[in-house]
Amino acid sequence: QVGFVVRCSTTGNHWPVPLEHVQDPRGAPGVPTQASHAGIRTAGMDAEAAGAALSLTGPVWPGRLGDPIALHAMAQDAAEREGMGDAQKLLAKMEEDLSLDSMGYLRLKEIGRFLGLRGVQSLPSKADLIGELRSRGAAAGEAQAEAQAIKTDASMEMVAEAAMHLLAQKPSV
Repeated sequence: QVGFVVRCSTTGNHWPVPLEHVQDPRGAPGVPTQASHAGIRTAGMDAEAAGAALSLTGPVWPGRLGDPIALHAMAQDAAEREGMGDAQKLLAKMEEDLSLDSMGYLRLKEIGRFLGLRGVQSLPSKADLIGELRSRGAAAGEAQAEAQAIKTDASMEMVAEAAMHLLAQKPSV
């Protein structure tokens, strides 16, 4: 299951591109054209800059990076052994990661940069952001591959809205 990914360097959003659409990724289901991409319009980019913001990456493995049955068996085995607390935490994180039907993750740094385009200079906690995304119906969790990232099926726009909502509720110091 090898494919490619179109990634927007402005928003951090990404879309899978099956092999049959590599010659013209804009024809792949769900991949935006530069003129219709809301995040690029938000950033005030013209069509030439917007085209430069979309890039094709690959080949990549867009499928799951593990076997849920094997991970569950390892987690059960670790639970039955002494001194396996760290392994249990790691395996739980890996199981959560596999349960999210999302191809990639968003780095907190990218989320902060996108919020900065909207005049927001801070981020809510990662745990609060994940909780808010889940309350909005998005799949969200910690990214197994990177500590300073979240894994979600939400668009960068939805992530930004959730973050701004959380920050608006935070009492000012």
